[in-house]
Amino acid sequence: MELTQKEKDLFSMHDANLTDTAAVHIENELLDIYWKQDSYDKIDIVLGYVKRMILEVAKKKGYNVDANQSFDIDSLLEEKINVDERLVKFKPTYYKHPEALDMYFKEITKNIGWKKADCIRTMLVNATDSFRSFFVDYVKSILEIANNLEWELTPDEEFADDVFNTATASSSNDVEEQKQEEVYEFPDLDGIDWNDGSIGNVVSTDSEKGLITEENLNRLVKFINTVPLLLEYRDNGFKVGDEAGKIVNNKKLNEFYSDEDFSKRLDAIMSHDKRKSEFYYHGTQCLEDAVSIIEQGLGMTRKNLSTTAYSEITKDEVILYHRGVDGSIGEHAIVIIDVPIDIDGRPMNIVRELKDSSSIRFSPSGLQGLDNKAEYIVDSEYIVGYVDKDNKKIIFNPKYKDYNRFSEYTSGEVTK
Repeated sequence: MELTQKEKDLFSMHDANLTDTAAVHIENELLDIYWKQDSYDKIDIVLGYVKRMILEVAKKKGYNVDANQSFDIDSLLEEKINVDERLVKFKPTYYKHPEALDMYFKEITKNIGWKKADCIRTMLVNATDSFRSFFVDYVKSILEIANNLEWELTPDEEFADDVFNTATASSSNDVEEQKQEEVYEFPDLDGIDWNDGSIGNVVSTDSEKGLITEENLNRLVKFINTVPLLLEYRDNGFKVGDEAGKIVNNKKLNEFYSDEDFSKRLDAIMSHDKRKSEFYYHGTQCLEDAVSIIEQGLGMTRKNLSTTAYSEITKDEVILYHRGVDGSIGEHAIVIIDVPIDIDGRPMNIVRELKDSSSIRFSPSGLQGLDNKAEYIVDSEYIVGYVDKDNKKIIFNPKYKDYNRFSEYTSGEVTK
């Protein structure tokens, strides 16, 4: 089957010596189908190529394949979107209308705090991820069948010449083995679970029929024609998920700032003179780590402070800061480090080599790795204090070199 110019241009990115066969290049583009929104034009080209192969093979075999058929989208969403049962009255068809999806989230989180709202946001994100599972199953199916479609479209005499030419390039003893290798190298379906009878069952489990059946080709065409809508609905989920994240963040900020004492104390820290000091913010994995850093100093596996802390983030970012696989780093506490500026306007080097790592309780942040040991340290005199997010408190460090700056808040206070 002759490639279009667009197909040649796209597939040539993966093979400078492009031949008439392109199925080997399909995987490279289909792997982008879920995450990269800027690859939609590539997906159209790749799936269009597969669809052309399907229709050519169907014509050759006398199969009845409708080029314009697609899945019933409502049924597809209802079956494939995995909705947490705690999302009461949620309908998968909301994905067809972002305003409905957005309205649902706002209504259900209207009168609850940020933590519960964030749980609901996570459930919506997980539901949106159902699109990925559906796509992965179909991409596997397309990869399994693509090469077989090209085998069907390859003229027998051309195929025989390829086998002969390859074989004669080897020694005469290897000719028969080479032919067998070329002729019988078909996809292996062992270990792939096709949910027989469901909408997502693309490839027939009847081994006697093989891959290229009328049923399989019709299912693939349905999928290919449904992809544009599915990508649109999936993007609706992404957009609403992003908006839900903003709503949760606003709830969180409002909740923290509604505590007037907490807000004033955080302002006192954030209003430092940037001509004299550069502040760094280090997220810990738990509240206990912040306490030990105050008492013993910040242990580091690398010498550069920027490998374990962020410089001069905003007040909002301090409260919203969290990272890591489970988001726990910085979720509970943020330690604040003061790096003095010298007379030349350059930050001083406050990181020194740690002679005895057993002298401190090392609290890895994940940014420098979780399995190493501390080799460097920032002494406690440079630790301003920490933000206790669990209890909405600001803890000032009595060992901090400029501790008196916070006397308004620390006079007579036991800081622990």
